[in-house]
Amino acid sequence: MARSAKYTGIEYRVIMNEVQVRFVKSFESRDEVRLLKKGRFEVVHLGGMTIGRAAYDRGRKWSEHVGREFGARRCGVEHVGLVLSGTATAALELRGDSSLPDRNHH
Repeated sequence: MARSAKYTGIEYRVIMNEVQVRFVKSFESRDEVRLLKKGRFEVVHLGGMTIGRAAYDRGRKWSEHVGREFGARRCGVEHVGLVLSGTATAALELRGDSSLPDRNHH
C-alpha cells in the first residue's frame, strides 16, 4: 500500500557492485549554519558531497557582501544552484574552454 508523506530530506544513492547504498539526510538536522551579511547558508554533508541551502535578503550581492571582503569580483567556486523563490543573477568569468552552450546555437 502506498503512503504519502512530506519529504524534506535529500536522498543520495550509490550503486557499487550491484549493491545499492542509500543515504538520507534532512536540512532539519543540518551539519552547519553560516550566518552571512544579508543571508543564511545551511550545510549538510552527504556521501562525500557538501550540499547547501541558502536564503538571501533582498538586495544581497555576492560582489558587495562577500567578495569585497576577499578582494574578489566573482566567486571562484564551481557550484550548481536552483532558485525556488524570487530571482537570482549569476555573473561568470570564463577562463579557457567552457562547457556552456553557445547562445546562438539552435
